[in-house]
Amino acid sequence: FAGLEVCYPFGYGLSYTNFTYGEVSAPKDESSLRVSIKVTNSGQYDGREVVQFYLGKTESGVRRAPVELKAFTVVDLAVGESRNVEGKISLSDLDHWDTRTSDWAREGGAWTIYAAASSRDFRSSVEISLERTGQEPALSMNSTIAEVLHDPIAGPGLAGFLPQPQEGADPGEALGIDLAAMMGSFPLSSMSLLSAEQKVELEVLLQTANSIRAKRKG
Repeated sequence: FAGLEVCYPFGYGLSYTNFTYGEVSAPKDESSLRVSIKVTNSGQYDGREVVQFYLGKTESGVRRAPVELKAFTVVDLAVGESRNVEGKISLSDLDHWDTRTSDWAREGGAWTIYAAASSRDFRSSVEISLERTGQEPALSMNSTIAEVLHDPIAGPGLAGFLPQPQEGADPGEALGIDLAAMMGSFPLSSMSLLSAEQKVELEVLLQTANSIRAKRKG
């Protein structure tokens, strides 16, 4: 996903009428999210709309798409008619396979649900908070830069080892590349410009973070 403009985004479709979206809500139970939104045919003709529900996590330690389609509902509406449109998202659909623990895991924290007419036409959104599931692997030099940056203990310390962004245009923008996301997917061991002393300091930082994690679990 490069953030480039496209003529026909995923989920795009033409219609002879217009649809107005209300505010999306997403109450959750033990196993799913119940997404709901009021949709009104505000045009001059009867029509059909495909209401799409996307989910994304802005601050993620896992390399993933900015948003993912998780549910959709087709609704037929007469002129002026309104209807509550619902979708169900299983919480297990938010899990990813963690190769470090050989188990399924779910990132905790803030997630955003979008009600949309296409992958580029978001009409309403709501932020939800979820608990992390799965084993929490120990931080090491094989951990990704993004993963360590998201840790409340090791993150601030690692930031001091990283080069500060320069003013001006992002060099990856012209190529349609998200350099920050790409660098975040690299392991700490790839930071070849660190001196031997800095590498020792980084190892100590990771050990400290792991020790604090273990105490919290205990």
